[in-house]
Amino acid sequence: METDFKQLFEDARRQVWKKNSEGKLGLNSDALAVMGFCYMNGYGTEKNDEQAFTYLSMAVEFGDVESMCWLAQCYMDGIGTKKDEEKGFYYYKKAADLGCVDGYLGLGLCYMNGTGTVEDPDESFYYCKKAADNGAWAALSALAFCYERGYGTLQDLEKAEKLRAEYNEKIKNL
Repeated sequence: METDFKQLFEDARRQVWKKNSEGKLGLNSDALAVMGFCYMNGYGTEKNDEQAFTYLSMAVEFGDVESMCWLAQCYMDGIGTKKDEEKGFYYYKKAADLGCVDGYLGLGLCYMNGTGTVEDPDESFYYCKKAADNGAWAALSALAFCYERGYGTLQDLEKAEKLRAEYNEKIKNL
């Protein structure tokens, strides 16, 4: 079933404000997150980097963990804001500390590349493995790299090959 992003965006826009359990009107972090994501990618609306950054920032203020990863990406790539890799790293770390799988992967890649932090092979391997173990198939490629090079772990070419094959299979089935 294909996602109707225009409908998703319109539903989120209508739900940005909702009543809480006490009947008071307040912002809905889920709707803010969806709107930020839609603006970031041009799904269901025109792509607007500044609006994406604004809505994702608001969603993060309300504790939306997935939005922390999207906001981290905004900082990493300068989407709707000035590029700031240290802030990007901060939000990936915050999301990972709250158990977000995408946060684990983002953090692992930051440690691998020294992006927003110092390069750290052990931390990179730890977070890439944690992401893969929790279902982030995109982490399989990074983990294969770690095993192939002995980066943060013992070199294991057989494991690396198996992980690459698994990753390639996931890509084929997208």
